[in-house]
Amino acid sequence: MATNEKITLNVDLYDNIMTEQKGDYTGRARITGSLHNKEIAARIIKERTEYRQETIENILDLADQKKVEAIAEGKSVVDGVGQYIVTVRGSFLGENAQFDATKHSLGVSYTPGQLLRDQLKAVKVICNGLAQTGPVINSITDSVTKSISQVITSGGPAVISGSNIKILGDDPSVGIYLTKDEEGAVPLKVSVIVHNAPSQLTIMLPAIEAGKLYALSVTTQYSGSNKALKTPRSYRFPILLGDENAGGGGGGGEGDGPGGGGIYDVYMGQVILAVRPNWSMPTYSRANLSVQVNVKLDPNGKVLSCTVARSSGRAEVDASAVNAVIRTKVLPAPPTPDQQELLLTFNTQEMICLLYTSDAADD
Repeated sequence: MATNEKITLNVDLYDNIMTEQKGDYTGRARITGSLHNKEIAARIIKERTEYRQETIENILDLADQKKVEAIAEGKSVVDGVGQYIVTVRGSFLGENAQFDATKHSLGVSYTPGQLLRDQLKAVKVICNGLAQTGPVINSITDSVTKSISQVITSGGPAVISGSNIKILGDDPSVGIYLTKDEEGAVPLKVSVIVHNAPSQLTIMLPAIEAGKLYALSVTTQYSGSNKALKTPRSYRFPILLGDENAGGGGGGGEGDGPGGGGIYDVYMGQVILAVRPNWSMPTYSRANLSVQVNVKLDPNGKVLSCTVARSSGRAEVDASAVNAVIRTKVLPAPPTPDQQELLLTFNTQEMICLLYTSDAADD
């Protein structure tokens, strides 16, 4: 049944974020591709030429469907790869609590089968040393001028795109910096991060001098998960940036929707600056919990209502987000009627203003 050919697996080393010991790494298999039933059928054909590939594919697809149905029914499904059992995620408050798709979800637990365990024992593992996983910046877009990797607007919003650039960690060096292209210049740290994700950062730039060039850099302990690396890693964008009239580049208008231009990004930053000081985040848990709240404002920015749109699953976290908005009382005046209804997301690592709801309230 199984091939006698020796299987080789390449492994890279990564910082072990579960310990404080320096020089302690974990191994991670180097994934070289994906196989679907079509490719698996082709592999079978190479060893069993009397079977037609279409027939094998059909059998594999039917088997998958029947296994999926059985798992969903609450059956324990066992095959050569392993055992699969449906699981329920989320907390239920009260003896008569019902399943709520906004708080709960279904998953699957998996246990490797004997055939797979035997195969893994026979694998030849080659360790390739420490993997390179630091942050990389691909581009910087100025939201006011729409310039890409050239012009930035002093005090304005900008979007940084790249990989592994999420700002995470408690090391004092962690952050986003602009450093004037002069010897001995002191880096300016970005104080407002509107959106913080592994592949994209939306920021409010600090005030910079006109006609001067600056280097943008990112320092983070982001590891690919919400657990921080022990040692921060940095990346300096190679193209110098400056606040100057670059000329051309027409179409630098404000847009007419979320993410459409500078006015929306600026307003997001203003909202965050107003609400953040009033948020008393629960300290009992280090879990990365997230709650969305819907906020309605009058034309002057007065908070008319704040309700939970999507629960975190923890009443304390939900209440902390609602109370933060209520305590603020008055937000910056919305620049247009579309911004009189906001959807804000709070989580235990940062607060993000995700989007605006343009359904103008009739009240």
